[in-house]
Amino acid sequence: MEVIEVPRYCATNSYVVRAPQASLLIDTGFPSTLHRFNANLKQAGMPSNAITHMMATHYHPDHIGLLPSLLSYGVTLVAFGEQANHLHDSDAIFARDPKERFSPIDDRRAVSVPLTKSRAFLSSLGICGEVIPLPSHSPDSVGVVLDTGEAFVGDLTPLSWIDLGDENPVTKDWKRVLSHGPHTAYYGHAPKECLD
Repeated sequence: MEVIEVPRYCATNSYVVRAPQASLLIDTGFPSTLHRFNANLKQAGMPSNAITHMMATHYHPDHIGLLPSLLSYGVTLVAFGEQANHLHDSDAIFARDPKERFSPIDDRRAVSVPLTKSRAFLSSLGICGEVIPLPSHSPDSVGVVLDTGEAFVGDLTPLSWIDLGDENPVTKDWKRVLSHGPHTAYYGHAPKECLD
């Protein structure tokens, strides 16, 4: 299992977790970034046709813009937990910006996986880990915590910015992440952070 950081092609970080039988893309930028995404993925040593599955840490525009295009290429979209109810949260935002040329996600092509079954689903891809809820940012926010110590936390406030002694939704999310013993946090916008 290998983590590939796609060289930054927009304001949102994208990552690929590559296993022998599958590759999972985590987060994408806006629809207009497809050409740069493909080029930067290739620069990272991975052709876009090697991505088999994709997910968003949450369904805000800057995290889902490429999902419809990649769906049309045959990449499987996986929605975890409550995310199946949020696939169209950004449609109205994209509709106001025609230059983005966003096509709504085809719900029928999304695979819905309950959080309680995320470990088994990821295992079927050869990925050891699980998806956990991180609702302090938005109700559909999730993170992926790998057994090898990497945590993909989307737009969760960086750990170095908070006081874990405060009792609030962000610290509750971080305590959930930290209970898995990760050594590195991969953020949606900030640089990765060592947690050791």
